[in-house]
Amino acid sequence: MTPVESFGQWVKQQRKAVRWTQQELAQQIGCARMTIQMIERGQRRPSAQIAELLSEVLDIPGAQRESFLFAARMALLPHTPTTTSTSSSLPALLVPLLGRDNDEVAIRDQLIERNTRLLTLVGPPGVGKTSLAIRVANTLQQYFTDGIVFVPLAPLQDSTLVVNAIAQALAVQDRAHQSLIETVSETLSDRQILLLIDNFEHVLSAGPLLVELLTKATNVSMLVTSRAHLGVIGEYLYAVKPLDLPHNPTASSMVLLEESSAVALFVARARAVNPHFVFDDAVAPVVAALCARLDGLPLAIELAAAQSLLLTPQTMLEHLEHYVPVFDEATDYRSDRQRSLCTALNWSYCLMRLEEQALLARLAVFSDGCTLDAIVAVSDADQRAVGSDMSKHNGTSAITERHIHTLNFLNTLVSHSLVHTSVGRQGAMRYTMLQIIREYAAEHLIKRGEDYIIRYQHAQYYAGIAEKAAKEFYATNNPEWYEMLDEEYYNLQAALTWSLEHEPVYAYRLCGALWFFWYTRGYNTEGRYWLLAVLEHPRELISSAKQAHIYRGIGILASVQGDYAQASEYLQQAVALYQELEDKEGMAHMMTSLGNLTSYQGLLTQSIAWHEQSLQLARDIGNLRGVAMILSNLGSTNIDLENYEQAQTLIEESLALNTQLDDDWGIASALANLGQIFHLRGELNRARDFFDHSLVLRRRLKENRKLADTLQDYGYLQLTCGDLEQAYLYFCESLHIRQQIGEKRGIVQSLEAFALLAAAQYEPQRAYKLLATATALRTVIGALLTPLDRRRIEQSMYTLSHYFALPQRTLEQIEAEPMSQSQAVQYALQGCQKVD
Repeated sequence: MTPVESFGQWVKQQRKAVRWTQQELAQQIGCARMTIQMIERGQRRPSAQIAELLSEVLDIPGAQRESFLFAARMALLPHTPTTTSTSSSLPALLVPLLGRDNDEVAIRDQLIERNTRLLTLVGPPGVGKTSLAIRVANTLQQYFTDGIVFVPLAPLQDSTLVVNAIAQALAVQDRAHQSLIETVSETLSDRQILLLIDNFEHVLSAGPLLVELLTKATNVSMLVTSRAHLGVIGEYLYAVKPLDLPHNPTASSMVLLEESSAVALFVARARAVNPHFVFDDAVAPVVAALCARLDGLPLAIELAAAQSLLLTPQTMLEHLEHYVPVFDEATDYRSDRQRSLCTALNWSYCLMRLEEQALLARLAVFSDGCTLDAIVAVSDADQRAVGSDMSKHNGTSAITERHIHTLNFLNTLVSHSLVHTSVGRQGAMRYTMLQIIREYAAEHLIKRGEDYIIRYQHAQYYAGIAEKAAKEFYATNNPEWYEMLDEEYYNLQAALTWSLEHEPVYAYRLCGALWFFWYTRGYNTEGRYWLLAVLEHPRELISSAKQAHIYRGIGILASVQGDYAQASEYLQQAVALYQELEDKEGMAHMMTSLGNLTSYQGLLTQSIAWHEQSLQLARDIGNLRGVAMILSNLGSTNIDLENYEQAQTLIEESLALNTQLDDDWGIASALANLGQIFHLRGELNRARDFFDHSLVLRRRLKENRKLADTLQDYGYLQLTCGDLEQAYLYFCESLHIRQQIGEKRGIVQSLEAFALLAAAQYEPQRAYKLLATATALRTVIGALLTPLDRRRIEQSMYTLSHYFALPQRTLEQIEAEPMSQSQAVQYALQGCQKVD
């Protein structure tokens, strides 16, 4: 059992003991109910403030409170030495340090429990390395009987002066006939002391000096801050990362303060500058966006907040969209080096060789990181010309001499904390820069006159990546190809944005390759935006077959969002092109799409006709994967028509084919359909098994739209079993996904599911109101109820009328004032909170 899980169970037990619901406990401490739910389920660790409040309102006994707070923070150090008197030269922290509890614990553990004698805190300029080191050092004074000594190196211009700086901090005087390093070593030899050596990045050649001191003074430890690691024997590294950004930037002001240390820092500094600064629900999303724009960098956030007396957060954000140095001015108490992040970046930039400066500038075109292959393919402005063929670059090239040279240059950028490394999903190393550093690099790319060529090569490279992934995924349904697109998604977006304006042929290539990825991931609104935007360019840039492919993409994305008019328009255009081209495979795909569209509209007989025609074509051309998919679609439509035996036959054939093809996507769909069949037949345990297996696959495949469908179907099964709490959780997750992907028809179905849950809780008014809203929204988007959905609703209404002795009503006779979609969603979620 993990500490988070044990803490969550502790909270739940105490809550039950005082007979509070999750909602009541949330109200007691002033947070959202979902926060309590996630804490109890072990999915979230509470902030220090929430943990303290929980200990108070749950009346945790004083003797247990320390253990309770330890479980919340997962941060108890077993070693507790005797307190001794110490001395310290640590500077005072003028600004409160927020959001660093976990970092503090990890650093203390490394220094004390693991007996690390040389620990370097590395990170980019402005991330707060110095403040964090001082904060940690203040908590360690009891471990170092001879004190903690602060050694600032920022003023130094020469690495040979490092020993002088250490000597000055220790108040050590030169001795005759002895070098200063020997004097310092001798002074430290019998002392238990921690040296906090600050800003080491520009004197890295002095690294061996620290090793010499540690070798001669065995009771000394060193905590170093630097943008680059020292690269000496015995050094341990701890990467200091930016502050936490909001998970949901549109959340309430209270939730943002609770969840995001970046937002909390901005608000604290803004109020220090301007006591009248108001942080409410209207301002909160702007501050969240501003903090995200600044990558959670404490220095950047502080510099921004310092302008709060003159500028509103909205004005700051608008300035940031154009030029970062709007925050160059700072207050007098800051050092010259800290007066702007740009100054710090210039400092790092000037320390590099010309080749490293060039690489830093060229890396600006990558969004959210990249692989070494991508860097080599895109950044070689010296040897490649516009129009050259980069299709051979697919992310799997062998190591070349160019790779080795690039790695050497990258090593410097990484050591200076301008570039960060991480292991990607595919196991390859990825290289990333913070947004502000990227913007700084982009300015230099423009100054170098390389902006167009590098961005051209970036678009060309990622068009090739997208096309290869689409081709391989279509052939194998191997999810790894789409996982690669997930990892490169921000680069794909950047390539699309640039090519739409400068080289639309690559935008066409990207859209043609990506629309099915957008569909499977549920990025429907974004996908439609890109597809419609690219069609504003001359369509003669691509072949008729690719045009038809893009029309089909728009039609499918529009249909799942309930825009049936646009869906029909573009699907018909695609049909005309495929007929003109005599493309049987394309026609089979189109008939499947039209079958799905008519199914969404509730026209089930037409849907079956389209699917049967598509099935015949797929069999004729030997497309087994297509056959398996169409069989599943036909089975699903027969479920709606209560043809359960026919549906089971079709779906089992689909499952067998998908198993033969090793197609997890198709297997997940077939399993979900079989779960529905056995649920409707009353074989609940078998249904549960099918749903469980389908959910495992769909979560792994990140098939968001279908995942939402299966979650809702599983919720209906839980309703049948009488487990209202589980039904509520499944319905919530399903609705959340549908809101994220903008699936209008799915949101309507979720409202109907919550109405049935309200009926199961014997709340007729809530059930009727939700059903009235869902019915009104169905009319707006033109989506009819399936027979299955209608049967479920009418059964619930029958139960309500008999339980409360109300008149029997049909769905069309519901008397309730419908709400807007957003109001209905909130109403649905709030009304079912008592099920916990």
